[in-house]
Amino acid sequence: MKYVGNELSAFADTKATLNDISLAYGKGCAKAWVIPQLYDLCEFCGCSTKLTDAQMQELATIISLEFHYLKVSELLVFFRLMKCGKYGKFYGAVDPMAIMGALNQYVKKDRGEYIAKVEEQKKEREREEEKKIPHYYRHEWEELHKNDKANGQNGGEADGNTKA
Repeated sequence: MKYVGNELSAFADTKATLNDISLAYGKGCAKAWVIPQLYDLCEFCGCSTKLTDAQMQELATIISLEFHYLKVSELLVFFRLMKCGKYGKFYGAVDPMAIMGALNQYVKKDRGEYIAKVEEQKKEREREEEKKIPHYYRHEWEELHKNDKANGQNGGEADGNTKA
């Protein structure tokens, strides 16, 4: 998993959402991506009773529909946190309701905290960039970059070159 140990990059980048996957590759592809993640979680937990095929299909459908706005990278972070025990553990059987409860908790609390950290880092980078500008050029710089925020660009990307 690329995002292990560097969770903030999962929230800072512009990776595909589940909805993007469905639009690009067809209906059912987001669900098809979620199923191996669920399978991996089931194998990891070591419970004697795993999700049935029907439960796994239904759970993947619900996740891909209800959480279509989540980035794939954000879901990878969720599954890692789940494996770390952040949302409790399973007792004898993998419980789809427990997974959904954990995902809801992740979206309502933890995801917001990660996004807030990313926004704070972005603001700090912007402050650092502004410090680099000599005082006597500040007015000219502000004029050149006044439309950047409206266009969703940061100060160094006003020329149309975006970072990949």
